[in-house]
Amino acid sequence: MRCFLLLLIFLPLYVCANSDTSFVIVICSYNNQQWYKKNLSSVFMQDYTNYRVVYTDDNSIDNTSILVEQFIDEQNKSEVVQVIKNTNRIGQLANTYNAILGCKKTDVVIILDGDDWFARSDVLSYLNTIYSDKNVWLTYGQYRQWPSNKIGHCSKLSKNVIEQNLFRQSKWAASHLRSFYAGLFHEINVEDLKFDGEFIKYSADAAYMFPLLEMAGNHIRFISKVLYIYNRDNPLNCNKQKMKLSLEMFDFVKHKEKYTPLAFMPEE
Repeated sequence: MRCFLLLLIFLPLYVCANSDTSFVIVICSYNNQQWYKKNLSSVFMQDYTNYRVVYTDDNSIDNTSILVEQFIDEQNKSEVVQVIKNTNRIGQLANTYNAILGCKKTDVVIILDGDDWFARSDVLSYLNTIYSDKNVWLTYGQYRQWPSNKIGHCSKLSKNVIEQNLFRQSKWAASHLRSFYAGLFHEINVEDLKFDGEFIKYSADAAYMFPLLEMAGNHIRFISKVLYIYNRDNPLNCNKQKMKLSLEMFDFVKHKEKYTPLAFMPEE
């Protein structure tokens, strides 16, 4: 009985220390001096330590890069955060591609936009439990909008959609929070992420998520728990600013050739 009680006492410490999954949080940012602190604080407050951050400032014309570097130093997080400062603006998808290209195939990438933030302090530890199941290669989840507090549009993909590879013919449901093995992303043909020879500027998430979903197939996990806060208050939000272009690019991506489900997860 005494041994059992000791086990109960120390079990939470063991769970917290079980840091098997190596996470890489990819943050692409532009003119986010209003949001950078909330964004990065939500990362630094995580109760899980096996992670690193690739933060790309896409040639902001405000003080984002200066403020970000100062905050990282103040929080003593320079060892876990790599800051990339672009001298030319290249767009979210190009930045995402470049960041993930430098990841190990066994790293799990988490996409966090520079004006958004994690909803809770146990996001990484929760995802670690999900990825302890080696049959999981990719997750997408549910988000909450800020400041309206409305729940997002994400939903579980049907068995038929997954087994028949009908992702591009179905309602878009695979939004934040997105995570996946870098090795899966490395299998995407870079030309499928481009339009007229340049990385797609709008509906960038769909451009890479469709191939990832198709390759992952039955290894997809939908997470209904809210792990992500989607900032709708940013005036630069592209679905406010460039809705027509976003819809056109989404249609372009939907009609590209499908990928085939992979039999095995690519590893080092």
